[in-house]
Amino acid sequence: MPYVLRMPEVAANATHATLVCWNRSEGEKIEAGQSIADVETDKAVLELPVNDSAIVGKLLVSNGQEVPVGEPIAVLLQPGETLEDGAQPESQVYANQAGDVDVSSESTEVEALEGEVVPQRNPSSPKPEAFERTNGRRFSSPAARLLAKQHDLDLSEVAGSGPRGRVTKHDVIHHLNNEPSPGTESVVTSAQHIERAVRVISPTPTRRTIAKRLSQSKAEVPHFYLRARCNVKALLAARQQINEQLQTPVSINDFVIRAAAVSLAKVPELNVSWRDDGIHEFDQVDISVAVDTPNGLMTPIVFDAANKTLIAISSEIRELAQLARQGGLQATQFQGGTFSVSNLGMFGVDNFDAILNPPQAGILAVGAVQTIPVIEGQDVVPGQVMDVVLSVDHRAVDGAVGARWLATFRSLIEQPIVMLI
Repeated sequence: MPYVLRMPEVAANATHATLVCWNRSEGEKIEAGQSIADVETDKAVLELPVNDSAIVGKLLVSNGQEVPVGEPIAVLLQPGETLEDGAQPESQVYANQAGDVDVSSESTEVEALEGEVVPQRNPSSPKPEAFERTNGRRFSSPAARLLAKQHDLDLSEVAGSGPRGRVTKHDVIHHLNNEPSPGTESVVTSAQHIERAVRVISPTPTRRTIAKRLSQSKAEVPHFYLRARCNVKALLAARQQINEQLQTPVSINDFVIRAAAVSLAKVPELNVSWRDDGIHEFDQVDISVAVDTPNGLMTPIVFDAANKTLIAISSEIRELAQLARQGGLQATQFQGGTFSVSNLGMFGVDNFDAILNPPQAGILAVGAVQTIPVIEGQDVVPGQVMDVVLSVDHRAVDGAVGARWLATFRSLIEQPIVMLI
């Protein structure tokens, strides 16, 4: 019998997900392991493969539609079946990039499709055929499909530079830079008798999640802030010596993450989170690193960072940052973490206060390296310093613990050879 495919819980505790685009059309056969659709979570775009070969009988939602978890999104058939045969309860297990997800209904039977009212596709929405060539599949990356969806762009109009003509995110960006970018609505408002054009842009699911989580964090978590100024003269000298021996240089941020991880190992009272059942103290140090992406802030994780070398951390961060900007992170690569580091120094920011990333109890905000006058002995000489601000959840951590951690961190930054041994 035909069976109903439902929207899976593609991210932990997710209640909704956006169906970016269908990768198969009605009547088309799909093999086991192939992706039937791209689904956007609050952090990434994931492919939704099926475990069993089937024929797409009916697509129940439109491209770009937000769907509650557990709601029907498609009807799949076996050869020889039709929609009039009725639908059996969904009992298949589908996998996403984060691992296997059981989307089976509990015990509720799905009524036969005959006579059932099902959602109809919005005629103004892009059709699945828009993502295909006339002679077969239109290959494109999930990031390209997401960007095209956000700009209401038909990918068939974009020349692909990837293997087999695959359209990449950069192909879409190049196409948009050479044409007017649709997808925004012009609204004219009046204020003090002055007319201004306003662009109303619908937030992405990622931006909505950022707004919700950080608003909740700032409103519910009692932050306190500790500030320190680190002398980075020795760190810059050590970095120069290391980079003279490497093809791929290490960054100041790599030193910061290494120092933060070692400090958490030395002061484990900060490697905690406040939960309803008590304070959770973690044995492993997992550092979330803030990365700016076209879809908003993401925090890929360097797991077990305290036991990794500076070079290993540097290499891992580069790979994670690239995946984050391409929308290719798996859920396991950004969900979790025990502490966060946010560095805006590359933008020339001297210092700032970061908002905690719940349920973590600490986040370190890192500013730019500044050249200022410092006193050495009896002389005033040019010095190189870096301001950092530690934000702490006062429910789980007291000021003395935060101060001890920050003193340990500053000591490692100012004597980098200690954390490299």
